Amino acid sequence: MRVEGIKDRESLQAWLEALPQGSDAEREEARRWAVAIAHRAAMRVLPMLWEWSLRDKTLTGSFSPLPVLRCDLISGIAGKGLTPEIIDAGRTAIGAVRASAIGIRAAINAASHASANAVRAVIVVGLDATLEHSLAATTAATAASAEAMYDMIRADCAALEQGAALDRHPLWQDENPLAQLWADTRPKILAQGEGWRFWVDWYDKALTGTPQDWPLLTRIALIDPEDWDKGADHVNALIAQIIAEHTPKSGFTPRPPGATTVAAIKAHVPVNRPVLSLQLAGLLEVSAAEIERLRCDNVIDPEAREALTEALTNLRTAAQMLLDLLPADGPVPDETAVEMGSWAEVLKTEAQHWNCEAKKFLSGKPADQRVDLGGRVLLASMVAGPLALMGLPSFATIAGGAILLQDKFKDIPKVISSSRSSS
Repeated sequence: MRVEGIKDRESLQAWLEALPQGSDAEREEARRWAVAIAHRAAMRVLPMLWEWSLRDKTLTGSFSPLPVLRCDLISGIAGKGLTPEIIDAGRTAIGAVRASAIGIRAAINAASHASANAVRAVIVVGLDATLEHSLAATTAATAASAEAMYDMIRADCAALEQGAALDRHPLWQDENPLAQLWADTRPKILAQGEGWRFWVDWYDKALTGTPQDWPLLTRIALIDPEDWDKGADHVNALIAQIIAEHTPKSGFTPRPPGATTVAAIKAHVPVNRPVLSLQLAGLLEVSAAEIERLRCDNVIDPEAREALTEALTNLRTAAQMLLDLLPADGPVPDETAVEMGSWAEVLKTEAQHWNCEAKKFLSGKPADQRVDLGGRVLLASMVAGPLALMGLPSFATIAGGAILLQDKFKDIPKVISSSRSSS
């Protein structure tokens, strides 16, 4: 079925079900697409709920938009890639949205259910159930404007077919029917206190297709459910603390690249775009699993764990930025090439940093422990592939890892394979 034929829930379902599903990878991609469509549908109508929450409390009672904001945050992260932690966070978020939506008027109830169904699409395992919740989210969200909503859903589907990153696309391509509502509501939200600035900035970025700081958003989404239950003031204070802690660790300022780097990116990226996208996504997947292992490893002393995690978090930030900047098709604009060059240098630097910290940790360790972490040392070498595909020089990570591991080097492919299969 063609995208142009999507005009209602039934035709959207037909399009989703027609996606290739012959392999696990294809089924997982179809699931991510369904989650992304549901998330963006819920985000489009979020200003309706937010505006209503600020009205006279004699009308709104104790209603808070926080449970819905939490759901929208989680479903957005899940559209970039699912992890067990995000799935668990989605499960705990559903009940809070249900409770918050009780008794509120129909249009706001629809906005709440759009967010809840977007998260239900995240947490279910089977593709059929994912599609059902995705369709429920988009149907609920049409309370704003059915015609405009399906125009945007068709645009999202077309962008996905072209390999685009949806979070780089504005929520509304042409006229936003809720633009004035958001313009009126935005200052009222900020007037509640500085703690709400994070949420306004987050929505502004989604609205305009501005790249998000996904590692930061993930940390916020994984705030303990008991803390979320304590209300907006408590959660917003925790978010401010997370931002303060997060900024120094990933607060590098990419340096402008030279003309040679920009020219190389413009020449190589259009040719290597599909493989480059896959390699960056693979790097994000493996590094996320590695961060989780580091956090759960009781053998590593806290200082070493912090140094390793910091380097890997920064590496992931750079890889995510490159993936977000990657154009869906056509030539690379000059401005984008400059940004990609800057983040490519950060990626290279942080990979070297990670490699150095991992070698320091392995120094003097028994041979079996050196092999156990061998795949982790060589994780930095996965950076060499994307850099080469962008036409940029790499570094001697592979050689350094080989010297470090010596006769155990032959076991590294097994370690890396195990790392990928367990993530």
